[in-house]
Amino acid sequence: MDTPKQTAAIPKRKKDIPWEEFLASHPPGAILPIFQIATKKAAGNSLPSFLMWDYFLWTPDVKLYCDNEACNKAQFFQCMTNPIS
Repeated sequence: MDTPKQTAAIPKRKKDIPWEEFLASHPPGAILPIFQIATKKAAGNSLPSFLMWDYFLWTPDVKLYCDNEACNKAQFFQCMTNPIS
């Protein structure tokens, strides 16, 4: 007897959302189409033309609101390692 495969349902959305908005408004494990997740820079070496780019994950500052009594305010989070310059 064949059983149907179960897959995680991806919520339908009218458009892709920016990476920064995704980080600030969706919990870990969420699956959504996003854009502005990485940038490319010239590799600066003598590689063949199809390998002339390095890609870097964009690490924006993220603002999250903490509604716990201990903080009850917006908190800002910043990547402290390997930021894109």
